[in-house]
Amino acid sequence: MALIVSVSAVLYAALALARYLSFHQQTFDLAMYSRMAWGLAHGNLWDPILSANDLGLHLSPVLLPFGLVGRLVDPAVVLLVGQALFVALAAWPLARIGARRLGTAGAILGAVSLLLYPNLLHVATYEAHPGTLALLPLAWSLDAADRGDARAFAFACLGVMCCREDLAMPLALLAIVTPWQSASKRRLAWSAGALAMALFGFFLLVLAPRFAPAHGSLSAHFGRWGESPAQVIVAWITHPMELAQHLMVSRRLSYLPRLLWPLAFLPLLSPRWLVPALPVLAINLLSDFPTTTQLDSHYLSTALPFLIVAALDGLVRVQRRAPERRLWPLLGLPLLLSHILLGGSPVSLDFDASRFRRDADSQDGTRILGAIPTDASVQAPDALLAHLSARPLLFRSADPDHGARFIVLDVRYRRRYAHQESLLRTLEEPRVRAWLAKPQVALRVATPAYLLLERGVDPRSGVGFARALVNGPTAEGQRITACLSVSSARAQGRLLTLDWRVLEACPADLAVRVDVHEPPIRVDLLADGLLSPSQLRRGDHLRTRHRFERPLPTYVYVGALRQSGARPRPEDPAYVRVPVAQGSVSEP
Repeated sequence: MALIVSVSAVLYAALALARYLSFHQQTFDLAMYSRMAWGLAHGNLWDPILSANDLGLHLSPVLLPFGLVGRLVDPAVVLLVGQALFVALAAWPLARIGARRLGTAGAILGAVSLLLYPNLLHVATYEAHPGTLALLPLAWSLDAADRGDARAFAFACLGVMCCREDLAMPLALLAIVTPWQSASKRRLAWSAGALAMALFGFFLLVLAPRFAPAHGSLSAHFGRWGESPAQVIVAWITHPMELAQHLMVSRRLSYLPRLLWPLAFLPLLSPRWLVPALPVLAINLLSDFPTTTQLDSHYLSTALPFLIVAALDGLVRVQRRAPERRLWPLLGLPLLLSHILLGGSPVSLDFDASRFRRDADSQDGTRILGAIPTDASVQAPDALLAHLSARPLLFRSADPDHGARFIVLDVRYRRRYAHQESLLRTLEEPRVRAWLAKPQVALRVATPAYLLLERGVDPRSGVGFARALVNGPTAEGQRITACLSVSSARAQGRLLTLDWRVLEACPADLAVRVDVHEPPIRVDLLADGLLSPSQLRRGDHLRTRHRFERPLPTYVYVGALRQSGARPRPEDPAYVRVPVAQGSVSEP
């Protein structure tokens, strides 16, 4: 068993770190809990990512030791490694439960049922959650209940409540359904469950209304039903048809069969152990959040220990009817098949190795992070957020402006829409253009994936102007709009270089059409989108480069457009024909 736990911990930690260090986390959960751990270790309960006090998010003192270690190394790394260890160790109590029922085979089944179930590898290698850390004390509580040890159960309850306050409901139900061997043990177990529920109630009724963010978990999951737990429950009772319609959709109707088939539906034969899992499963079914009914979601993880013990108990019930046969494959084979199909490990069909390897975007992320001072405030996208968690001020995404000194913009979408007019009307591009047009915000580092801006600096000192502005006179050229004329064009192979003369500041959403075909369809951002046309000045000489798939002809067609797709002014030409000279460009 020690070997199974050790190998699992190493595998989980290795995959989690590989994904993290290659910048393939795309949600902010890891960043939020890493920042929460860092904040607890520094006596700072304010979470700038959600603009809320930690007391209104979750009661998770388990994060404190991770944050203390995170004062020395990256707190996200500490959290991912610790989570891997907690998940692997959770298999040990389940193995003990299995051994009491089926001997050595049961011990192995108990451990691998958790570790191979097609959920935890996805969860533990992609994100980090206090609920996932709670798997270990949850498994302890099940082992204690199975042994009838009320004292151990009470200590396990304390461990669970240090992770997540909302796990009080499964604990209270487990205390109730367990047939304790004496009245004193029953009182102790029930008292532990009652205290857990009291803490949950205190959080729900006192802390959350005072400290929770305006749009937190409640609104994300149940906002359509009401603004408070009471309103939500009343809405379910008073609108049964609407609730029925909510539940009667395919992903919810298929939820229970999907999560039970890897366990051969054996948990249905042991409903007593299923009862504590009902709150978790009910919340997932009732939630309006799209990922709660996915098999690889962390919302399912806390129900797994109960499902696995119920499956082991169900297998025992089947074994009693055929004592002469070894029936462990009844559970082992579906579990193995589900892991091969959906398990998320290197032997699974759904394993995407590219998510665990460094690529060009990883290199861009490393370069951006290296340019940000360790003590500076930052506003960054989810892919980089966890790497920046060890700082007092850290904000999510680029909208709205939080006043951070450094701002990281994710521009990977530009590759998807390169040379398409639709690029100008994406959700992201207007936001990026708005940032580049801000006064006293300069572009410091530009990579294909990210842009790093610094506040308090002249925009014209940024790298976009350094790359595109050229000293020296330029010819009048052909005017394409009131602010811009194209002076000359020169081709070297498939690379076209255009010289522009700036007549006045341009609209911030200006782009250009540069094409070898008439009429021109291809759309390029001016200066590769690394500067705002609104920051240009009369007399600027701009040099831009445009790469094509084929060698260039003797003419190209050039025009201007705005976000709407229309010309900047009705009297502007749709496009002009520009002769192309051959040969390299001599720099002034």
